Amino acid sequence: MTNQPNVEPSEYIGLYIHQHWPYRYPYAARTWSVDDYEGFLRDLRELGYNLVMIWPMLETMPSPLTPSDRATLDKIAAVIDMAHRKLGMRVWIGLCPNVAAVDEIAVRMPFEERHFFGCDRRVDPGDPKALEDMIRWRETLLRPLAAADAIVTIDSDPGGWAGSVNAEYVNLLLEHRKMYDRIRPGIELYCWSVHGWPTYCR
Repeated sequence: MTNQPNVEPSEYIGLYIHQHWPYRYPYAARTWSVDDYEGFLRDLRELGYNLVMIWPMLETMPSPLTPSDRATLDKIAAVIDMAHRKLGMRVWIGLCPNVAAVDEIAVRMPFEERHFFGCDRRVDPGDPKALEDMIRWRETLLRPLAAADAIVTIDSDPGGWAGSVNAEYVNLLLEHRKMYDRIRPGIELYCWSVHGWPTYCR
């Protein structure tokens, strides 16, 4: 078991590590090693931060996984453990609401060099089979990261589905909640509202 800090939500001071762009090392967080993460998080801890949110770009990971995707999941799992055990920091994982990889395109590139746009697709939240398939694959991807304190689902940018309504978004979140409970019931779910689901879907 990791030692997780007993911090009230009002006391969170966090930073978002965004992995979208495939720049070269050290400018792209997706190229960092666990040691790089530890050095960065130690500096944050000295400044008074107690939380970090990482977007591991699970949405670009194809089925089946490439070796670089498996290595990335292992690395982020190790970062979560290190942040908990050594630094007493919380770790949140960022996740787009309904974005999945185009497998035949994503598999052509290693994770570190993969461009998000160009290998991504949107999943219709009103299609029960498509939603079920996405949730099942996300469960596979998130199981190695089950020690994360929370998963933050952004409502858009990227995401959305033309004409989708709030009821479909709520169902999308509920299906994620059930999946998180299968992985580890203590995982918190936060909804990050940027544009609002129906607004973005227009």
